[in-house]
Amino acid sequence: MDSTDFPPHRVGRIAASLDLDPEASDQILATNGIDEQQWDQLEDHWDDVVVVELEANSTTTLDAMDDGYVERIEGERGPIDAPTYEQIRAAADRGNLETVLDELDIPHAAHMRIVRVLEGRLRRSQ
Repeated sequence: MDSTDFPPHRVGRIAASLDLDPEASDQILATNGIDEQQWDQLEDHWDDVVVVELEANSTTTLDAMDDGYVERIEGERGPIDAPTYEQIRAAADRGNLETVLDELDIPHAAHMRIVRVLEGRLRRSQ
């Protein structure tokens, strides 16, 4: 397995698939031609790259992983539009984020990725 076969965007999509359906993790990984140990190695590799980039004030890899992740979530449940994003932000402020994410069919682990992606979308649209 070569990490170049699994660029950050693809890793983000796989991570979202695993978060959307944890019970199907073996099948999801097999569909992508890897096993759990290889997945762990990929995550470690890209996490290390993200840390180095963040230290250099770059978010290129993190952005690509987040974009792939959110793209997969939106492919499953539909677009996360501005009102939905505001609903998520308000829930985080009120302390009932998990309940709202459940209602929206969004994995709990998606919260920060959604925030980063949607804030980027909002900045680009201004």
